[in-house]
Amino acid sequence: MTVMPTELHPQHVQEDPEALACALPQSHSAFSSRDKRWIVVLVAFAAWFSTLSSFIYFPAIPALAESLHTSIGRINMTVTSYLIVSGIAPSIVGNAADLTGRRPSLVIALSIYVAANIALAVQDSFWGLFSLRMVQSAGISGVTVPYVAEYAPLL
Repeated sequence: MTVMPTELHPQHVQEDPEALACALPQSHSAFSSRDKRWIVVLVAFAAWFSTLSSFIYFPAIPALAESLHTSIGRINMTVTSYLIVSGIAPSIVGNAADLTGRRPSLVIALSIYVAANIALAVQDSFWGLFSLRMVQSAGISGVTVPYVAEYAPLL
């Protein structure tokens, strides 16, 4: 007698104890519980960089305005552009991840983020700052979509 999980009653368990084992959810993962925990920690750490890149910038706004010989209002435009791109980039990277694969999209997005950070460290103009902040946002904001899509099933 085959018993479906929705049809599992105490009398069926007494008649067929294997029915209970078949009705319980099975874990189908190549990762151990410890591996899953590490993956979740790494994913959360990488996703945290999007927030970190946005908020760590605020105390430096007056110093940036002074060193770039521009107004604080113009530097604030870089904050706005960062936030706008961080709202748009995940949908673009998500579509790219569906077409090319999640891991390549993730590696490309992280590479863009790292390259933008290096370029930001050596730039000396407002327009360089403005454009590189958008590139930085596109790189790190796009990381969360492939991560969530790849590793959410592990949970």
